[in-house]
Amino acid sequence: LLSLERLATTQRRRCLRYVMHEVRVPLNAVKLGIASIAASLDELGVVASTPSATTTPGAGRGDEIHGILGILDRAVTSMGDTLNDVLSFAAIEEGRLELHCEPFKLADMLASVEATHRASARDKGIALTVHALDAPLSRAWLYGDHRRIGGCVSNFVSNAIKFSKKKSAEA
Repeated sequence: LLSLERLATTQRRRCLRYVMHEVRVPLNAVKLGIASIAASLDELGVVASTPSATTTPGAGRGDEIHGILGILDRAVTSMGDTLNDVLSFAAIEEGRLELHCEPFKLADMLASVEATHRASARDKGIALTVHALDAPLSRAWLYGDHRRIGGCVSNFVSNAIKFSKKKSAEA
């Protein structure tokens, strides 16, 4: 019975690796496509080649495209990070979850999360508001796994938008 359980676990991990590889290939193509579009627009003088998530809506067509490309780039990166998490499922099962801690600015992370969810909130008719941080906190560098912390905050915002019945969601 124990050997059957081990075999099932091995096969499950093998299947997960295969599926994740099959998803990763087109995801990488999307990431390259975003970079290619940004570079082409830069050559045409329409938009700078480095996407940004903090572009405000209505700032100009080039800036709007620039902001959208930044949001897409971060979304694809986030999906890739999720794939990496699934691929490391065996390590998690074995209690070897690795955190990648480094300094990050809370304000930048919150701006990125807000930009990622701006369109879905707008589509649902919800005003998404990220309140300004107190001055010391807005300049503070935190130390932690910003990807996992940002993922948690992003999930909170996504759920706030999904389950909100009134016309605003606050973060």
